[in-house]
Amino acid sequence: MMFNIIKSDLYRLLKSSGFIFFIFVMFFMTERTAIHDDCFQIDFRAFIYTDYDYESMNNILLQIASNNLYYFLMIIPAFIFINTDLSNHSVKNTITSVTDKTRYYFAKFILTELFSVVVLVVSNGLLWGLSMLKGGVAKEIPFSQLAASTLRQLPVFMGFTAILIFAAFTFRKSVIYVAFTLLLQIVWQLVLVILYNINMIISSHDIIEKYVAKYEIQNALITLAISPDSDYTVKCSIIYLTGALILMLFGYRIFKKREI
Repeated sequence: MMFNIIKSDLYRLLKSSGFIFFIFVMFFMTERTAIHDDCFQIDFRAFIYTDYDYESMNNILLQIASNNLYYFLMIIPAFIFINTDLSNHSVKNTITSVTDKTRYYFAKFILTELFSVVVLVVSNGLLWGLSMLKGGVAKEIPFSQLAASTLRQLPVFMGFTAILIFAAFTFRKSVIYVAFTLLLQIVWQLVLVILYNINMIISSHDIIEKYVAKYEIQNALITLAISPDSDYTVKCSIIYLTGALILMLFGYRIFKKREI
């Protein structure tokens, strides 16, 4: 049953206009860096854990490190696979005639996570491949380094995707979900700043910047792609994969109890 849901969603994805937009944005971001040697960056970090010389850094590696996929692309799979069903109430027909809530939820969760992983791998591979065809700066980066950077980033993307899946099942309405995802990073950085100021008022120990901000998603993606130590890599993986598991279980509990 779960396989049939996944198969049906993939077929619908290929037919949707959202998927065409998805492919266009991904190609635009990778082509701009690979062909025009121009890194496409957005940085909302309130605390910069790593201090690298961005001016001298290879643009391909910098694009992978600052990976802005989660700003533009990662919000789309959960929207297509989950919000569409919940917003137009077609989920009722699926659950009553094809499967139950449990199989439906986990099929959607697994599909969205796997799709996000594929997008990360394909995007980074496309970036490297286009640059190699052009004879660009990718020739300075061994494919093994690209693969290692991508592999280290996977747990972070899986954790972030779990947040989006949780939001999609919790908010249900597409407009609320989109607003949440667009404001998520800005609000999170604002919360970090507020917590940092409170922490500095009540304690001399800088807990927020030293133990929280350095593991937030942007700092994690950059550090994991460029030069992480093994301890940092393991801690990031544990934090984000554990977070994904917790959100999966909480999301299931919410979805199971609520009326469709």
